[in-house]
Amino acid sequence: MKGAERENDYMKILDDLLTTLRSGGIVKDIRQ
Repeated sequence: MKGAERENDYMKILDDLLTTLRSGGIVKDIRQ
């Protein structure tokens, strides 16, 4: 089940990215 593991890593990275963007306040800039 390598595919599942890879997908899990992807979600982990996305989550970290979102957290970083939110704490940095960059999300507002991207949505404009």
